[in-house]
Amino acid sequence: EDEERKGRWHGVVRIEVPRSRGLVRLASRLCGSGAGQKLAVDPHLSLSKPFWVWKHEIDPFVARLSREVRSLEPFDVQLEATLVPLDSGDGRTFLALRVASSPALAKLVDAVDAALEAFGKEPYFREPLFHVSVAVLPPPGAPREESSSDDDDDVFGSHDDDVSFRVGSVAVKCGHRRFELQMRT
Repeated sequence: EDEERKGRWHGVVRIEVPRSRGLVRLASRLCGSGAGQKLAVDPHLSLSKPFWVWKHEIDPFVARLSREVRSLEPFDVQLEATLVPLDSGDGRTFLALRVASSPALAKLVDAVDAALEAFGKEPYFREPLFHVSVAVLPPPGAPREESSSDDDDDVFGSHDDDVSFRVGSVAVKCGHRRFELQMRT
């Protein structure tokens, strides 16, 4: 077999969420303190289920997805002050903020689905629960660490205090490769 065609790589498509003070404050307020959770270091909004892609498919897939994403206008996303517990399936529980529904977000998922389906990959959930994971609880019985709000501010950065953000690009990760695909400007 050709060396270039070997290997399946793990892939995801997502929106990377700015780590603002507003996000940290909202997550900290809703998650509470002293429960042992750690605030997420890389908050994001998933646009695909995790998928496998062959090495030789990565560039054509990203090119197709880039065409789909470039056809869309940037839009705003609003995080709701609603905390949703999500089971990871491996004993961890994520705490997530619900994302307000948006026709623009639904169009973006449709565009991602079109690119995934063109490569025989599974589309996103038919009725997605859009969310941004903000904390993870350790499995039952695991040691719990305390976190301070000062540490959380350092981890999340010091942007403005808004809990809405502008989406102008999509991040694609395939193995160790990362791509940022811009929307129409």
